[in-house]
Amino acid sequence: LNARDQENALANLLFNSVTSETVQNNALPRFLEVLSEAVPVFIAIDDLHLADANTTGTLEAVLNALKKARLMILVTAETQEKLALPIRRSVNVKELDEDETTMLAARILKTRSVGERLGNFVWQKTTGRTLFVESLLNLMHEDGAIAYATDRADLSQETKVDTLPDNVRLLILSRMDRLTPA
Repeated sequence: LNARDQENALANLLFNSVTSETVQNNALPRFLEVLSEAVPVFIAIDDLHLADANTTGTLEAVLNALKKARLMILVTAETQEKLALPIRRSVNVKELDEDETTMLAARILKTRSVGERLGNFVWQKTTGRTLFVESLLNLMHEDGAIAYATDRADLSQETKVDTLPDNVRLLILSRMDRLTPA
């Protein structure tokens, strides 16, 4: 296994073994505290609104225990209700409709219009989640998945859309995979 696979295996083992008992014993917060002393830690949790009580309890224990750590936790949730967690900074972002998503795509790509294939693809992947729209388009641009013509952008003919990330978590992981080791 390469270093990235070993890190993922360790993280999966740790998170899969967390139970309400280990939360009470503060094992996960302590682990993250020690880890964050060695390296900055980034955790992305997508669709928190689907989480069970054990997951939200674990997250709450981490947030309450770690006040000064090199730890960033990004949480996305599809809810109008305020999450009952000690979140330090919250940003509510309204989802866009299909036309607004296409207009945002054109603005991000600095072009006058977006082709039908690209517009439909971005809408189907992101359903108007603005941060996902921007990140997905930036990734696609860097990968050469977008073809540009005069004042227009569209999916390039060579683009294999099934290789592009389906959600925010996969997009973040694909970005992290591109980072060079420090």
